[in-house]
Amino acid sequence: MDSGRSLSAPAGMVWPLGAGKLLVVLALLWQFYCITLPVDLLVDRIFERDDAFYYFVIARNIVTLGWSTFDGLHDSSGVQLLWTGLLLPLAWAFPGEESFLRSVLALCLSLNVLTAFLLYRFCRLVHSAVLGDIALVFFAGVLVERWNTLQGMEYPLHLAVLLAVAITGWKLIVGRDDRQALLLGILLALNFWTRLDSVIVCAGVWLLAAIALYRFSPKWPMRVATMTVVPLLAALAYVATSYLMAGTPLPLSGAVKTLYAEN
Repeated sequence: MDSGRSLSAPAGMVWPLGAGKLLVVLALLWQFYCITLPVDLLVDRIFERDDAFYYFVIARNIVTLGWSTFDGLHDSSGVQLLWTGLLLPLAWAFPGEESFLRSVLALCLSLNVLTAFLLYRFCRLVHSAVLGDIALVFFAGVLVERWNTLQGMEYPLHLAVLLAVAITGWKLIVGRDDRQALLLGILLALNFWTRLDSVIVCAGVWLLAAIALYRFSPKWPMRVATMTVVPLLAALAYVATSYLMAGTPLPLSGAVKTLYAEN
């Protein structure tokens, strides 16, 4: 299937294997160039949505003031926790506003590289190198056309985590490899730490994996327990972190922004 010749294509049609990889490299180079643009142009693009500005200010305030706040007066928890955690060491290492901005964009770029690798690996796992290369063509378009992948937000991280979940889940459910249970549990925990609203994805993948383990694994009780305990502990840690940040069990992003808008 990795011959690079077909995806049920008509006889004689040959996919130019490697085209997707080349386009992704060019797209990533374009994003690197964007990071070097003058700061005023970057700010126009990055802070086009208030979410990125909100993340940047809270991360810097946690480092400089020692607590999670947007305005320096009120506690704020309206952030995705894992992404905020990744921003904290950058805010500490790069105290200047411009250097911090560029370092966060460099992190986004690095995650886009990881996502490209994982996307190709997943497509090759489920079908062929040809499918992986075709998927990279579309991903290159996303990198060039959509600033979400280079906007200081959690989207690149979430894409990478979702693909890691997909790869591990496929190995467990389709490949019948029960050794993936622990890793899948860890990735599911990282998934909802990255975006709380994707807890639905976690529930669906967990259910499919649990059913698969019950059907083929002689060690299914232990494997299911392992796959369950990690996300549950992560959920408790999530609630505890939110309480420490702002006294609420979950981030209240919408409510917080509405409050700021009204005041």
